[in-house]
Amino acid sequence: MLLTDAYEPKDKANVLKDFTYEDFKYYLAKWLKNGRSMWFIYGNLSEEAAVEIVEDARTKINLAPVKKD
Repeated sequence: MLLTDAYEPKDKANVLKDFTYEDFKYYLAKWLKNGRSMWFIYGNLSEEAAVEIVEDARTKINLAPVKKD
């Protein structure tokens, strides 16, 4: 739906009409387990502080890395 730019309510309803609670639990268990992030830090921070912020966020989010391709 997102790839085809179908944002009409009827299109959303068609996608969700067969979606069950079991489907929801299945996808929730996999939600944000893998990912990749890009950081842009700008302002009055040293390079060391910026790296520390990124590393702290990576630890807390705990995503398994995904290849760039």
